[in-house]
Amino acid sequence: MTRRRRDRFGVWWYDLQLDVPDRIDDRRRGPSLGVRTVEICVPHPYCLPLPGEDYSSLDPPPPQERRRWALAAAPSADGWVDAYLHRPGCAQSRGGRLLTDQEALAALADPETTAACPVCRPDRVLGEATG
Repeated sequence: MTRRRRDRFGVWWYDLQLDVPDRIDDRRRGPSLGVRTVEICVPHPYCLPLPGEDYSSLDPPPPQERRRWALAAAPSADGWVDAYLHRPGCAQSRGGRLLTDQEALAALADPETTAACPVCRPDRVLGEATG
């Protein structure tokens, strides 16, 4: 099991990866037994959790605890600030550490050390989320 999630009706869906036997055809050696990984998504009545197993690691953290913002060091030629805050997937972000919404707002609260990326503008999204 790789992940579980609830839909808007409260039904649990389980993402599974199953290794199943499969025939592999090779021109030189002929057919042989191999393994193929199949990925499926199954709802709760058809897939039941095993008693005693802890599935909490499969649940994503609550939205307020998700680390979505990247705090990356400013380019060496930029003398304005020490770091820039970026949206996820921003091309201007070169690594850095991930922050939650609250950590990102706290970082932007000190304009002498951190600034919002002028390309992806995370401050606009953060402002909407808090306002």
